Amino acid sequence: MGCFYNDGWQPLISFDSQKAIGDGPLVVEGVTIFLPDHQLELTPGEGCSCRDIDDVLQRITDEFKGKFPRDGTDDELWHLRLEKCIGALFDRRRARVFEWLDQNTADFSVVCPREGTSICSFLQRKPQEQCEHGGNCGVKTNVSKKTKTFKGKRAIFEYELVSEQNGEQKGCCLSIPPLQERHGGPHLHSEDPDCVHFCETRCPSCGYFCDRLFGHSGLHRTTHGNMREKKFVAESEDIDILDRKYKWGESGIAEMCNMYCKAQGRGHVHLIPCPKGVDAKLACGGVFDGCRHETCLYGPDFDVPKDEITHTAYWKYQRFEDPCSAEDRKEFDLCNHQCVSEEHVPPTSSNTSAATAANHASFCTESLWHNPVARGDKRFATGYVTKDGHHFNCDHTKNVSSNVIFIIDRSGSMVQQDIRPSMVNFSSNRLGCVYEAITRFIRTRSATMQEDVVSVILFHTSAQTVVQLEALRESIVDKLRKHGATGATIYSSGLLEAEKILKLSVQDVSLAPKSPTIIFLSDGGNNGGKDPLYHIRQMKALDPRLKVHTIMFGKDPYQQIMKDMASAGDGTFECSLDEVQLSRRFEGLAKSLKMQVASLM
Repeated sequence: MGCFYNDGWQPLISFDSQKAIGDGPLVVEGVTIFLPDHQLELTPGEGCSCRDIDDVLQRITDEFKGKFPRDGTDDELWHLRLEKCIGALFDRRRARVFEWLDQNTADFSVVCPREGTSICSFLQRKPQEQCEHGGNCGVKTNVSKKTKTFKGKRAIFEYELVSEQNGEQKGCCLSIPPLQERHGGPHLHSEDPDCVHFCETRCPSCGYFCDRLFGHSGLHRTTHGNMREKKFVAESEDIDILDRKYKWGESGIAEMCNMYCKAQGRGHVHLIPCPKGVDAKLACGGVFDGCRHETCLYGPDFDVPKDEITHTAYWKYQRFEDPCSAEDRKEFDLCNHQCVSEEHVPPTSSNTSAATAANHASFCTESLWHNPVARGDKRFATGYVTKDGHHFNCDHTKNVSSNVIFIIDRSGSMVQQDIRPSMVNFSSNRLGCVYEAITRFIRTRSATMQEDVVSVILFHTSAQTVVQLEALRESIVDKLRKHGATGATIYSSGLLEAEKILKLSVQDVSLAPKSPTIIFLSDGGNNGGKDPLYHIRQMKALDPRLKVHTIMFGKDPYQQIMKDMASAGDGTFECSLDEVQLSRRFEGLAKSLKMQVASLM
């Protein structure tokens, strides 16, 4: 085909190189036909007669007959092939025109405000859209391992931040035909029918993509990274993960999915939002195995109902394969109640780690959340069974009894009725709630069959020892009910009385083997007297086994001194906002030692 230019037809050329845009051969059903495209007018132009067109068709037919003789055996097939030949001639001519346009407009950029007038609309071009196939076209992993610093409220430490992942959606590779707004079908990044796409589901904790193919069956699978998407939720404000110290509400970015579970260890549970809300209670176990409604309130968002879920059930809930080893998974499914004997306490030193302490522990031999084991169960030839139904292989029941000293605030603020006990035989105020909680403590502790002794000190401006080193029995609560709330809050008055009792205990050969524990409760800040930490250090010097647990009852903002007291006494601090939390806290302290629940949500 030529280009009409003044005095006649001119061949199509590249204006830069002055070379003609050549013809390729025509191919019909695998047969090559050479037909030079020179002055072949395939459509009538100005001044062109029908006779001229007939001449062109005759030339095409003659050339075609040379390759496909017409022997009369199948005229219909012969004409069909001739039509294909003419069609191929049209396609070749159109391709040459587009090639001519491409070569002579490659260096031009045209932006036209009127749609359809850009020279680009005459060219074959690539769309700007991304691949529309489901899933990721690829996953970009920024392979890196950086040392970062975690700055929390309790500790500052270094941790490893590993690779980050981003899903990749590639651009469409298909061409838009000339004079068309888009190509047919969806946008695709490859024309290869066997091209794969990857699952676009991310791990809810670390954000890593599943590495299986798009549309796969079964659980998702990935390598895991830092838990960027999670925050700590727990039953107490202070959280220890091995040697790392956190506060509830802090980010879990320093922990990695599988390493976090390994650090939590035997019988750990995860927390998830309760799908049934505040009315779920214990019905959540019906949702799937290994799940139950929260057995206590978890902060800092106490108003959000949560479920407790075992390690095995958690990864099924996440719909991801469990990243931990088979050996670890077996350990995680076992009960985490510990024997409280001092024989399992590792030697105290400045470098004793949480992992070392865990290695010295003796755990209940049953599975997590097991039914209580009956005393005399014939399955167990060795060890002992506690009254709350846990079996231990060790056998030293005679030295696990305790010397418990309650130090209870009975200052004037404890008469407030914003929090009331559920038992009707106690005063309808804060102090009545505390007496009720002590009752529950005694009932729970009595079930362990230990020979505990108990003391109760009531303090305000001054202190009074109401019960001193008596055998643990519920009747001692009757002595407390006679004492009401009055006066100011001076911590040291109660601690001084406790120090006197501890001195007597150390000197008494029948009491010395019992493990000393102080449970200190107040609803307000300290209003004077000696530094409480001084008294606790004095008592720790008397008996290094001493544990001091502190409980802030109510919403007083001055909690730091009680946290420091618990820290100095190697115990725990907890804030109980109502009578239910207080009772559960006392019951928890009474039971055989177990790890407190902390989880990333």
